[in-house]
Amino acid sequence: MAVANVLQTETLTLPVGFNALTTATTFRFYVTNMLTTTATYRMDDVTVKGFINALTPTTFYTDADGDGFGDNATPVLACSISAGIVSDNTDCNDANIAINPNTIWYQDIDNDGVGSAVMLTACLQPTNYVLSTGDCDDNNNLVTAPTTTYYQDTDADGFGSMISMLACTQPVGYVLNNTDCNDNDNTIGVATTTFYGDVDTDGFGDLTNTIIACVAPVGYVANSTDCNDFNNAIGAPTTFYQDLDNDTYGNLAVTQMACSAPVGYVANSTDCNDNNAAINPGATEIIDNGIDDNCDGASAMAGLSNVEIPMLQLFPNPGKNELTISFLEAINPELAIEILTADGKLIYSTVLTKTTVINTSDLQTGMYVIRLNDQNMHSIVRWVKL
Repeated sequence: MAVANVLQTETLTLPVGFNALTTATTFRFYVTNMLTTTATYRMDDVTVKGFINALTPTTFYTDADGDGFGDNATPVLACSISAGIVSDNTDCNDANIAINPNTIWYQDIDNDGVGSAVMLTACLQPTNYVLSTGDCDDNNNLVTAPTTTYYQDTDADGFGSMISMLACTQPVGYVLNNTDCNDNDNTIGVATTTFYGDVDTDGFGDLTNTIIACVAPVGYVANSTDCNDFNNAIGAPTTFYQDLDNDTYGNLAVTQMACSAPVGYVANSTDCNDNNAAINPGATEIIDNGIDDNCDGASAMAGLSNVEIPMLQLFPNPGKNELTISFLEAINPELAIEILTADGKLIYSTVLTKTTVINTSDLQTGMYVIRLNDQNMHSIVRWVKL
């Protein structure tokens, strides 16, 4: 059985957000939450009723310099505020963020461009006022901003740290120097250590390039021994030896450190007699003169044949407290024995018997020369004292 059409009337109130609509709007209506049915639903003669609320635009002002103050000469009509515009219109210079109604100006009586501590807040620059402050004497245009640097003296020892400030007069807790090695300890004051420039970074400093500091600055070292600070292959001085007799051989006992050989000094230390130019390692040994001419530790002596001096025994060799010399045959009664040091100095002499025992306990350890003489000829034997 067919059911007649049923006319239903409903009124819906739109949410308050629709009140702000200012342009044409399309509405669509849908039937939702329908139960299972064979009925046909239609929406006819749908009408939306309401009121048109006209919105009045607001005047805003361009803020080109972004200081929060707008330019009265450039108004902008808009329904709401947006980037680049503000509601204020009191900026007198919209091209300079530093100039606005909150700008602080400083009195400049002497017109030197630097103001005193007297200040005034205004947008436009007042007469005899400037933006900078810090004039040390605003009645003297020759004296402007402070140029004197003062250094913090935390431990009050009269020596400042590296913390500094410019000021017209000395602030409390500040001094004129920055030479304190430890500004937290008043027992440690000014730097007294000299450091030397090490340009070639070889670890040796240049005596002519110095700085006094608490610790070695970069490029400086504690020594001044570099012979050439522009060549890292050349470092500290070397040892030279006095060559008093000018034979080019030096005396080991007299030395001098230098970068190059001083006058009268050489690089070697092999001379055994620096008072005689004829005695040195390059000299020719002269036989039987009792002198170590070539510094080899002994004086050359001619040998005797078995016919002239019968075979002898010298023992012990090496030895310590005594030396025994004996002959297997009869000897010349005038045969003498001499003991010489390695450099040819005679320290003992006696006439030999067939067996002679010599007390050597007083001799120092080392090599000695035993020399045998029979008036015309002599021979040597080396003996070592332990």
